[in-house]
Amino acid sequence: MQLRTGLGLSPIQKINSSAKCVHSYIFSQMDNLPDGLSNTRSGSAWYQDHQGLIHKVTESNMARFGTIYGSARGALVEIAVTAQNLYSRPSSETITDHISGGTAIASITTDATSPCRNLANGQSIWVFDNTSGEIPVDIDFIGSISSGKASAMAYIKTLLGDGASLSISGNGTEDIGHNVSGYVLHRVEDRSVSTTENLRITVPAGTLIHVACVNLQAYDCLTSFIDTEGSPVTRNGDDLNGTDVSWWSDVPEGTFIIDFTHMDDDGETGHVFEVRDNATENRFTLWQSSGVFKTSAESGNVAYVNENSGAIFNKTRVRMALSYKDGQLIQARNGDIDFDLTPTYAPDVSTFSTAPYPLSFLSINRSGAAPINGIVHSFALYDTAFDAQKLKSVTNPNTSNELWITMFGDSNLLRWKDYYGSRPQQRFIDRITAHLNSDIYVINKGDSSSAANYTGAAAQGVDYWSNNGDAGGGTSWLQAIGPDGDGGSIVNDTYYQKRKIDYILMNIAAGDVISIANSTINKGDYKASMQNILDITTEELGVHVKFIVQYPPNANNGAYTDSAMQDVRDALRELAAEDNRIIGAYELYDAARTDGVHPNEDGFNRAADRAADIILAHLGAIPAVITPEVIAAKHNGNTITITLPESCSMTGEDTTPFYVEVDSTPITVNTALCAGNKVTLTLSQAMTSEQIVQLWIGYGHMSSLNPSKCIIDENTQYPINSLAAFNVIA
Repeated sequence: MQLRTGLGLSPIQKINSSAKCVHSYIFSQMDNLPDGLSNTRSGSAWYQDHQGLIHKVTESNMARFGTIYGSARGALVEIAVTAQNLYSRPSSETITDHISGGTAIASITTDATSPCRNLANGQSIWVFDNTSGEIPVDIDFIGSISSGKASAMAYIKTLLGDGASLSISGNGTEDIGHNVSGYVLHRVEDRSVSTTENLRITVPAGTLIHVACVNLQAYDCLTSFIDTEGSPVTRNGDDLNGTDVSWWSDVPEGTFIIDFTHMDDDGETGHVFEVRDNATENRFTLWQSSGVFKTSAESGNVAYVNENSGAIFNKTRVRMALSYKDGQLIQARNGDIDFDLTPTYAPDVSTFSTAPYPLSFLSINRSGAAPINGIVHSFALYDTAFDAQKLKSVTNPNTSNELWITMFGDSNLLRWKDYYGSRPQQRFIDRITAHLNSDIYVINKGDSSSAANYTGAAAQGVDYWSNNGDAGGGTSWLQAIGPDGDGGSIVNDTYYQKRKIDYILMNIAAGDVISIANSTINKGDYKASMQNILDITTEELGVHVKFIVQYPPNANNGAYTDSAMQDVRDALRELAAEDNRIIGAYELYDAARTDGVHPNEDGFNRAADRAADIILAHLGAIPAVITPEVIAAKHNGNTITITLPESCSMTGEDTTPFYVEVDSTPITVNTALCAGNKVTLTLSQAMTSEQIVQLWIGYGHMSSLNPSKCIIDENTQYPINSLAAFNVIA
């Protein structure tokens, strides 16, 4: 077993895996709205991508998918807001068109790294150079607000000196945000204005800055960037609706969950969610007003719930769940229960399919409704009314006493769950919980008859994990890890919080061994595909995820060859040594089999113990297991003496895992004798000091291995770590 230290337990989410996801919208992964959803908005609007770069949507009614000032990605829904500053970025060469103060230190240049670089003429920026000055200089941007509320933002890059500051005519509290290509977001919000005030950047003496884009918005909170080019611009409001929710009609009891980021003032009135019939006689409505969050529910035009709870504040991400059935209505937010009620009836969901707009996100499509500014990340409806404890868990973004592990690969992982009454998988869980005061959740997405490499899989007509040319995941990967919303992948099993997965146990080789044996692919092709699987999985689940690799067990399959098995094992060993995302790898060649390729229950139990120990050691719950790793090997006459760590007490006599070459010629290993931390091999011929002697352990498919006599460490029950072409000295 190989082991590295790294990140510890990360927060994760859980969901009742027996509950079926009836319908979902994963807005965070969308680029266009699917059928059944519509967005209305008059005119253009802007959004930021995951890098913080600003883009323009020119078409009316087109939904925007992106971020706002460093938020998580999703669908943007905002009210109508006006930017009053005349120029959000330099679009003319006349400085006095843009600013009314500080012109002496101002100029205009271009910067290819500007956050606005994707807009027309977006590389144009302001330069404010006060390096020769002895006092601060106020830069006042033309365009003002004289009453009501104001908020301001600017992206500022400091090249020399102390950092500049942003204010609204010297007023307001500045907040520093994310960094986009060296430009740092400065923001001031919720300024009450009674006289004419404008956006101001104060440049200290000795300071040189670049300013890429600015906004002075007539609202309590900053909404998304609004581009102005000589006059104020109003970005009109969005209305994001479901036009068909017939899928809800057959869920008389269930749980719906919405994940969104609130980008509005807690005192403003705004609606978060509604699903209803046309007459609003049956409905769920979630909204906020005057610092209070409100939930309304009606059944047959009887308002049986009008609950108030704590407000949601600006820039807060909210995971909210509401479970319902006759006699139960429970609401949870971010791990806390808002209310737990026992109304006689739940709304009649069969009426929800009534047109025109029965479902609304961060808005309501009916008179008297006020939308709210924010980003909706996902929505899901489940066919089970979760209890309060489950709701607390699925909405809590910081549950530190839970650990989520997913497994994917071949049938040698699938059988942990699907054979032997799931006892190997339960043993894995029990071994971890014996050392951690945690809830362990395992998602087993093992597959059968699959391959890492697409070319080999296509030749065999089997499923695959890494697509053609190693560009994106294949079918097996999509079903296990990918973004499908049909309940087939961990998207469903983790309640759309798949980026909270902590560990991945991986074993993918079955089809690839055959592909290498028949020369369809080679070791390098297989290794590249496995590397690609690490890359696309990390991209999908997050950089915090750590991998554990299971090496192939011994095998007796006529389609396998020793060299093909060795290539797979060597490729995996190299990846484990080279890629620090792999925190451990363990041997399984000592397992007894039930057929040509599958271990028996005892073999799977060994695998479960070894994988659990890697995770426990990584979390610091147990010391790292000192496995029998070869420290040195010396030859003398016709013997080779292998030295292992002093803590090892070796036992066994099977020579099958050992392979020796002398001057590149294979030499038979006749016997193996164990004594303490040493193993002595007797070969069929003697060796001289001038000869090149190399040793392999765990060689090929080891079809004749006798597990009961396999050489292992009595203390840990681990076999010797496999190795290849290890130089044996005289």
